[in-house]
Amino acid sequence: YVVIPVLIYALVYNSNIHGGIDMFHEGERIGNVSGMLHGKVPYRDIYLQHGLFQNAIKPFIAMKLFGVSIASDRTMGNTLAQRGLTNPFGYIAAYLLALWLFRKKFVAVMAILLLASVEIVLNDRHAVALLSLAFVAKYISSKRDWNLIAAGIFSGLGIFNSFDTGVFGFVSIILFLAVY
Repeated sequence: YVVIPVLIYALVYNSNIHGGIDMFHEGERIGNVSGMLHGKVPYRDIYLQHGLFQNAIKPFIAMKLFGVSIASDRTMGNTLAQRGLTNPFGYIAAYLLALWLFRKKFVAVMAILLLASVEIVLNDRHAVALLSLAFVAKYISSKRDWNLIAAGIFSGLGIFNSFDTGVFGFVSIILFLAVY
């Protein structure tokens, strides 16, 4: 549970934060954190396009840790360009989903290598929704109620992480359990 996720992180981590400016997506985060640094409150004074974590908390933490710049936002994690510290967590969550769904480490590792080789876009925005699905898969194989509780917790956190992926994760859990 530790070695393979660390290897997956090392495989998909992209530290190249330099490149063209994405005026749309980077502007969403930088504008929100600029308002927060000037005393504005999310959801009251600032419109969050995706979710509290993605558009406010993550860039705010980046600015506090690495300084107030576009480079700090990119260092923390740039969703569209697949670079930064937090982006590999989507692949780690997908690994846990594959591991608990297929119940074989080899199959799960092959699934992640396939996803990474065809450049499927998975990042921290998708991680919480994938974790909620992973815990549902774990519940089905183990019949332990705490897995279903964890799936519900991650599903709720998914709404605050990124509203659209949180809703997709919640609906997927309902459909997954209904089909099961």
